[in-house]
Amino acid sequence: MKKEIEKGLSRLIGLPFSAASRAGSMAVFKFGEVTRGTDKWGNETEETKWSLNIQCCWRISNSSKIITASHDLYLPSSGEIENQEFNWEEDMNLFDEKIKLVTESVFPIEVVSISADELGGAKIYLSNRMILEIFPDESGDEEFWRIHNRSDANLDLVVAGNGIED
Repeated sequence: MKKEIEKGLSRLIGLPFSAASRAGSMAVFKFGEVTRGTDKWGNETEETKWSLNIQCCWRISNSSKIITASHDLYLPSSGEIENQEFNWEEDMNLFDEKIKLVTESVFPIEVVSISADELGGAKIYLSNRMILEIFPDESGDEEFWRIHNRSDANLDLVVAGNGIED
């Protein structure tokens, strides 16, 4: 599995880390040049050639600290009032706050190298000395993460508990 993951992720080397968002509990990291458009409802969209959709544990760190991580989705942002009822799906959470700081303050960032392991984990090394690490944390067969190509789904790589899916 390691070689297949490294082959799939190697397509990101040299591309900019362009944006990050979330869809429910799934983190979405986008790579490549940003193109702007509108969806069928008239909402503004930002698309890139590649997106990394992660449904397992992950973190972005530098050499001395964790910048943001998967569990931040479930924590209120630092601006939230503690006594307030917090709903991570609707309210500003710590991931939203931290990823905004990363994307607004340190761009442009490029992918400089990648590595993977035999268990579905991977590391994406970025030009600002940050690392995006993916580490599956369950023993089931569910999907952990995928790298998706917007224009050619045949280039997608899906990593699950039972290996690489077709």
